[in-house]
Amino acid sequence: MRPHCSLAPETRHRLLTGIAAKHFDDFSAWLRDRGYRPKSVQRRLQSLAAWTDWLTATKRDVQDLSEGLAACVAAVRVRPQLKYQFGPNNATIGAAKLYLRFLRATGILPHEAVHSPVDAYPLLCEFHDWLIQQHGVAPATIRAYLLVLVDFSGALGCVPEGYTAGGVRDFVKRRAQRHGSSSAKMTCTAIRAFLRFLAATKRLPPGMDQALPPVASWSNSTIPRYLPPAELEHLFASIPNSGNGPRDRAALLLLGRLGLRAGDVVRLRLADINFRAGTVAVAGKSRRSELLPLPQDVGDALMNYLRDVRPRVALPEVFLAALPPPRPITTQALAAIVARALDRAGISAPTRGCHLLRHSAATSMLRSGASLAGVGAVLRHRRPATTVKYAKADDRHLLTVAQPWPGSVLC
Repeated sequence: MRPHCSLAPETRHRLLTGIAAKHFDDFSAWLRDRGYRPKSVQRRLQSLAAWTDWLTATKRDVQDLSEGLAACVAAVRVRPQLKYQFGPNNATIGAAKLYLRFLRATGILPHEAVHSPVDAYPLLCEFHDWLIQQHGVAPATIRAYLLVLVDFSGALGCVPEGYTAGGVRDFVKRRAQRHGSSSAKMTCTAIRAFLRFLAATKRLPPGMDQALPPVASWSNSTIPRYLPPAELEHLFASIPNSGNGPRDRAALLLLGRLGLRAGDVVRLRLADINFRAGTVAVAGKSRRSELLPLPQDVGDALMNYLRDVRPRVALPEVFLAALPPPRPITTQALAAIVARALDRAGISAPTRGCHLLRHSAATSMLRSGASLAGVGAVLRHRRPATTVKYAKADDRHLLTVAQPWPGSVLC
């Protein structure tokens, strides 16, 4: 048995006489192996002791751990801010979840089945596999489709033979009333793909997807929201060199210099970066990888993060979460990094997400003299029309082609 961290005698006694007596020492070692610092391990063991005390007081044993966690969560909702000495609290719940994860990871407890709303619709499960195997659709896109189609199947049923053009259109109109035009477009796209799948698998006659006309909207009706070059540089300069600063700086430079999407940064792997050649490989929404040039400041920031800050763990992803256990960051965490950086720099931005920096990179390239085709190549747009919208943000060049207003100016 591996030695546990330093604990107060009373806490150790509570653990040794509680439900976790056989495994808390190994749990302590498991936490340390995942990067938890000694003080953090100690706090979690104290919180674990509070949970096992509560399990004993409520007459639960080792067979009731999963049910005991759910019951404890309900109990904590009443008084979440208690100190651990006086009963379970939010920290207790966190430690209990970690303990159950440890038990499952080591085979002491069986893994719980993860249920999804999609599981109730076998046809959607088959559609999910069809999108991956036949079309190579990105996982994020599939998730967006399935959110729509769970509602669709709940409203129209699971028997395709009962679908009618009118019923499909009525569902889209009802759902579109709750959302904007972009969500309505996604709804139509998801349902069209599902109807084509049903036709391809002989469950519906071909052509039902034509029942949904395009959603009316003006193309390029808005100006991309972006940061001016001075504010973008101020944002980068405001990132500290300590703590998680090197990681945040490298991630933000990839967003703001190369115009990468949030998913591109999150999925970026160590093998994708070639410092010697000065390139980075990005797959983006498709499965085709494209090489982009690695600017000097972006390469330096990546090197500083990898050399000085990133934990030395065998994970292929470049950017890892700040808190243990080591794991890739999520798109939500990356968006939070952008928002914190804007607050730190005191910038009042039109939006606060990762796409703000992608738009800023595109407009900055245009203002520096890059062509629309060149910007589209860096942003990896498949259609030139997608890049055209950035021309409207280049107001200095637009002034050179602006025509004078005809006639006299009205007062």
